[in-house]
Amino acid sequence: LAPRVHNLGSAHLALGRLDQAEPLFREALAIEHAIGRTRAPGIGFSLAKLSRIQELRGDLPGARRLAEDAFTQLAAVLPPRHEQRLDAELRQMRLRLMDGTAADLRDEAADLQRRADALGEPQLSASALYVRGLADARLGHDEDAIRLIDQAVHVETRARAFPHDRLAWYASLIGLHARNGDMAAAARARRDGLAYADRMAIPATHPARDVLRSPETITTANVP
Repeated sequence: LAPRVHNLGSAHLALGRLDQAEPLFREALAIEHAIGRTRAPGIGFSLAKLSRIQELRGDLPGARRLAEDAFTQLAAVLPPRHEQRLDAELRQMRLRLMDGTAADLRDEAADLQRRADALGEPQLSASALYVRGLADARLGHDEDAIRLIDQAVHVETRARAFPHDRLAWYASLIGLHARNGDMAAAARARRDGLAYADRMAIPATHPARDVLRSPETITTANVP
């Protein structure tokens, strides 16, 4: 039952219906706990989706805490080389960089890149490139950050159930270009991000698109 409830929440999340998705993920968690499946991977998956919801609402500290809980859960039940475990580790590191609770994570990010590449999963490798870019941006190494994030958005990956995360990558590029006074490059990154959202059929009203909507938002979004 818990997986079905979780999947229904995921469908609402993909459509941007955060208020409908959140109680379903919480219900899935409650079911897992009620039947004593406290070490079930599904708990980590639902916590990760709740983290996405908080991020979309602009609550980065709340999103980071949920991402850390998700990784703790998945690390306890999945093998070290499991794709979902590594994805959760990447997510918590990204949110630590975004909400300012981490300083220099370049070495950790490079290690994640090596482990992602070893799995041969392009989406994980792209995510690791993005995290490395954020780690450089955090230290003001914008040229390196732009190079890495631009690589990330150009990695060809298989279709994903939740492609919305990549919009934040475009927003980071926009913000970095704008921070360095290159508004033409920022405009190109915004155009490319909107084209990607359209190609992935992300609804026009989905909050994941908010970081691409207005200059006031995009010049500061997703840049540590």
